[in-house]
Amino acid sequence: MNPPEVIVHRPLYGRLRITMPYFRGTRFWLRAVCGTGIRPECDRAGRVWEVARHHLPVVIAALARRFGAVTGRGSTAARTAPSERITTATNADTSNRARAVRATARKKVPAKIGITQR
Repeated sequence: MNPPEVIVHRPLYGRLRITMPYFRGTRFWLRAVCGTGIRPECDRAGRVWEVARHHLPVVIAALARRFGAVTGRGSTAARTAPSERITTATNADTSNRARAVRATARKKVPAKIGITQR
């Protein structure tokens, strides 16, 4: 049996459009992946979820872990249709990237006013 088709489309402007199989609790899963402050929207007519664009690396890594493979598509400035260049990520491809994202999130930033680190 083939894995389900999961597509992340990053348009030139606007939110990420995520096409993935439906499962119960998708909204809560997206909030757990991207953070509780996001508002994922479901376009029921197109069967697509939309989240903010800056969540792209985290969303691709999480989708690759959950479904095994992700196809990424993006629009270019020359044309607004999806570009011919298609990137496919697998769970193995995204494990190092996800670790790097988590490591940068854990870094402590010193306060800006009068405090220096030794």
